[in-house]
Amino acid sequence: MFQRGAVRGGAATRVLALVARKEYKNPRMHRLLHSALLPFCMAAASVACSDSETTWSREPAIDAAIEASAPDGAADVSAPDGAADVSAPDGAADAPVDAGPEASTDGSVGVDGAEAGDTGKGCPAGLLCAGAAPYSSKVGLWYTLWWRTDASGHWDEWSRYVPLLGKYTSGAEASFPQELAELEAMGADFLLLDHTNGIGADGGGLATAGHKIVAALEGGVSSLQQATALGACFWLSGITDRLGCMAQEAETIWGAHANPALHPSAYLVGGRPLLVNYTSPGAYDDWSDPRFTMGAASGRSTEASAAQLAQGLWGWVFDDPTPQSGVVMGVMPGWDTQHLGRPTVPLAREDNGMRFQRQWLRAIHQNPESIVISSWNDFAEETAIQPAKRSDPGAPLWQDSHGNECPSFYYEIARVYSMMRWGLLIGAYVKDENSPEVYQVGSSGLVYQGAMPVCHPAVNVPAGYLSAFPKAP
Repeated sequence: MFQRGAVRGGAATRVLALVARKEYKNPRMHRLLHSALLPFCMAAASVACSDSETTWSREPAIDAAIEASAPDGAADVSAPDGAADVSAPDGAADAPVDAGPEASTDGSVGVDGAEAGDTGKGCPAGLLCAGAAPYSSKVGLWYTLWWRTDASGHWDEWSRYVPLLGKYTSGAEASFPQELAELEAMGADFLLLDHTNGIGADGGGLATAGHKIVAALEGGVSSLQQATALGACFWLSGITDRLGCMAQEAETIWGAHANPALHPSAYLVGGRPLLVNYTSPGAYDDWSDPRFTMGAASGRSTEASAAQLAQGLWGWVFDDPTPQSGVVMGVMPGWDTQHLGRPTVPLAREDNGMRFQRQWLRAIHQNPESIVISSWNDFAEETAIQPAKRSDPGAPLWQDSHGNECPSFYYEIARVYSMMRWGLLIGAYVKDENSPEVYQVGSSGLVYQGAMPVCHPAVNVPAGYLSAFPKAP
């Protein structure tokens, strides 16, 4: 929004073979197992990784997103010289973590058909489960469509960061499958395609990117859904019929992305496809379309009108405290447009990602129908969580509490919170929001840590949630 490892055991191999032969008839189950077992495919020499209909390939960007986040030689939990070693609380062992037989080494994790918030259908692979899940919201992310790798692709002009997968064209066949794998490993449910600069912007480049993304979601094995945000008709200069402009763009989106009869990837809210109207508070009530569930977005949450707040805000800048709603709540790691020459005050990415964590906890406590992250890849306004490194020395580092650059730091926070709808991600570092003790999640319980982890976040979880989990012996 510019204007404003190895396969463990025979069971996994047998399931992988079934997926490769497409013997799972339930489409959602097939998609989920495909996402979960793709890394195992490449590690299992005895199992075919392709057939006449499906080609599976290793996604090196996922390994990079997880593994490259730690500095060379850095241990996961070692404290810097002079750091205090906090004593373990009673009953907590300070022991190494067992990654567990189902833990993937590349960041992927399956959900075994379990529904969010319902742990009664079995614990998903790669998670440690105990008690009731703390929330059940759908999780989505804004997706920026304007990135291209040609001379006018905006990376050098607008971004101070480079994704670990490199500069890419939004929605491109060469890169989007890697992004999709990362998003599915995170547990994302939907993307909010950012058309707020106009569907025809960048010589039609944004429209092309949107079409390719929808085609990828509907032509492959992805379970992700998609919705669209519009709004340029209300702020672009030179438009005399703003309501007619919005109606025309909505008609385009209905046919190309949103009609549920044609597009199974359409994200439905209240039984209708979601369409977000990003506009000024005074203009929000001027236009609607009964085919859609209309969602509101304003430049900043503190500027939203009563009507926008009543419907819940889907974007864009979520000021603290974030507006509460039973429909949707937003979370963001930070926001900075000063480098674009704007007279704005940045919202910094706080130590240990605490702005992001604080907003996640507020949303989880409310448990709305949807939680939306702004964004996956808006490196221009610096709300992105896609694993990336700093390319401009003047840009803030994405760093841990020890000052190390950690490209996957915010992705990991989002992944831990997203997967918390089923359980705790094995290998993650967690702490009760009201307690200083940090634990690493092992396959058999929580392992106490004597210091903040290196290049991994210590994710605050809702008060009391950890009490249901055993401490590792």
